[in-house]
Amino acid sequence: MKRTLRLSVEGRSQIEHARHSQGWTTKDERWLKAAHEFANPEPPNGWIAFWKLNPDNFSPSESTLRNKFLKQQNIRQESFIALCQAVGLEWEDVVDRDNPAEGQPPQVTPFYGRMSAISQLQTWVLDKSNCRSILLYGRAGIGKTAIAYRLIQTSAITQNFRSQIWLSLESAMPLAELVDRLIGYLSAGQVKQGNLADLIQYLKQDRYLIILDQWETILDSTSPDGYRTGYENYQDLLKYIGQKHQSCILIISREKLQFSILDRIGTMVKTLKIGGLTYPED
Repeated sequence: MKRTLRLSVEGRSQIEHARHSQGWTTKDERWLKAAHEFANPEPPNGWIAFWKLNPDNFSPSESTLRNKFLKQQNIRQESFIALCQAVGLEWEDVVDRDNPAEGQPPQVTPFYGRMSAISQLQTWVLDKSNCRSILLYGRAGIGKTAIAYRLIQTSAITQNFRSQIWLSLESAMPLAELVDRLIGYLSAGQVKQGNLADLIQYLKQDRYLIILDQWETILDSTSPDGYRTGYENYQDLLKYIGQKHQSCILIISREKLQFSILDRIGTMVKTLKIGGLTYPED
């Protein structure tokens, strides 16, 4: 799987300073052209001839530059490096080193309590006969990610699952991209693409725990089916996960799935709401 990187807070300031020094705007074609030239081999006829024939053929794109790179969102490593080189900076000096490797959980601060929630989740996750998917939801900052992180560190989970895959939907990736990434991890990089049926075959072969964080980014409570336009097929993922297999998917969201969504999934989903702490807690 290709690695992704993002700017640190300090790194973004350095990028902005370097950009201003060049006299470039955030969508300046000169920045995009320079990045393209760093990321690609020089064509046989040279770059001048190339740009005459392909004046708008930028890779990375303007959208990647403005909507992801400068907003400190993850982009492909080669695009990240090229955009840094184009303004004369070393990517190692501006990268967010606290950003976890793709497929790995984020680092969270230590916390206490919540043992009843962790215990309940552990019971469900280990019950491969009656639980295929779990929704862990609650308002922002309530500790959902920390609870899930603590869960996957318990010996019961590490001993009973071949591996754990943690992906964030922060960038609202299309379902096809998510499935390809999961298959890439489950096949140890041997297979790059596939469909939902292929994914389920991997989940049948061994026990995997898949955590999908920030599920709320693909939801829309005002939509009849509960999803943002273009993301309705995520419902197909939940339906497939409901099939018989050995694995489990843990969904972390600020929002509860609408009843219409849950009703179409079936009985293999459990939900746990995380509320405010009471003292003494657990």
